[in-house]
Amino acid sequence: MGSHKFYSREQIRRALARTVRGFRRRRADEMSQEELANEAGLDRSYVGQIERGLRSATIEKICRLMVVLGCNCAEFGAEFDKNLRANNRNKH
Repeated sequence: MGSHKFYSREQIRRALARTVRGFRRRRADEMSQEELANEAGLDRSYVGQIERGLRSATIEKICRLMVVLGCNCAEFGAEFDKNLRANNRNKH
């Protein structure tokens, strides 16, 4: 078997946090967490916990957030990957 490097839950949560927060803040209207949560049908505290890296999110919830944030899977995935790699580099 190959030797694979798996990311920790903490690294994944931090990358997700930076990705969601980054897309939300880059929107032209600088959407608030509350607006994002309401439009995505999620609780504001849940979105806040995601953005602080305290919660994971299901793919369904991530898809809801992407739709509201106006990004597609490729854009979100590329940003997430960039943030995940940056988190990993900062660990060394």
